[in-house]
Amino acid sequence: MDYKIEKNIPIKKLFGGWDEKYPFSKMEIGDSFTVTGEEKFIVRSAAYAHANRHNKKFKTRAEDENTTRVWRVK
Repeated sequence: MDYKIEKNIPIKKLFGGWDEKYPFSKMEIGDSFTVTGEEKFIVRSAAYAHANRHNKKFKTRAEDENTTRVWRVK
């Protein structure tokens, strides 16, 4: 079987591109944003993963039963 070799095809990001979905890379220390609904469970994992890859630190806290706020603290 012959395979076609292609050049300059970008590699897809894993995990749906959390770095693009949430504004972690644009945040400065003290900045925050909110998420609602079921997304509040996902954003915690995304913040933890981004922090480990980029030497940053985030805190998440529930504001009410449906809203979570994410702060950049380092």
